[in-house]
Amino acid sequence: MQERSSSETDREASFIIKCLWPNDPWWYRLLLVLITEGARPQQHWSHRIRAYLDMVDVSPLQRCNWHRWLISLGVLGLALVLLFYQLGDGSLHDWDEAIYAQVAKEILLSNTWMTLSWNGTPFFHKPPLYFWLTALTYQMIGVSELAARLWPAMFGFGVVVLTFVLGARFRSWRVGAIAALLLLVVDRGCYGYWWNFLSLSRVGMLDSMLTFWIMLAVLLV
Repeated sequence: MQERSSSETDREASFIIKCLWPNDPWWYRLLLVLITEGARPQQHWSHRIRAYLDMVDVSPLQRCNWHRWLISLGVLGLALVLLFYQLGDGSLHDWDEAIYAQVAKEILLSNTWMTLSWNGTPFFHKPPLYFWLTALTYQMIGVSELAARLWPAMFGFGVVVLTFVLGARFRSWRVGAIAALLLLVVDRGCYGYWWNFLSLSRVGMLDSMLTFWIMLAVLLV
């Protein structure tokens, strides 16, 4: 019986799988590599892995290109530095930020978690999640400006990550990286109470938390 060449085996395996799955998904390519390479026992296992890496075609988020990982880590690292650097410096602003910090402090002092209060009077203006988290932070690291601003900065970082993911999901990896960088742009100063994303994520406000939950809902739809 005449032995068939490897090229004939490749063509036959490709034809069979092509008939079953005509749209060429990435797992079709992997299956093709496993079948065709399995007919060559003398070939080293590293050659099979290299053949799979050459043939597989996946989305930009799944590719292990080192430059993309490096840029992604750079963007997220920049966001961490800008959001958390000297976060506790300066006193609380004398309106919303100070009020919210006082509400969380009264939760801790009175140990009343279900009813919010400000200067002893009921406070029903805002949802309680931020105040609960801030009161827990007070309990762990003490009452300070850093503790009052910690959760807005953390949710702000979450918004940057979700922006990156949404941009890559809806358009491309490059769009996600640029969109995340645009969030970190400031018009005046990142350490003041200005109307830009970075500044509002560095004060004890609820804007970054609200934005985070909205973007998470969009991502999960």
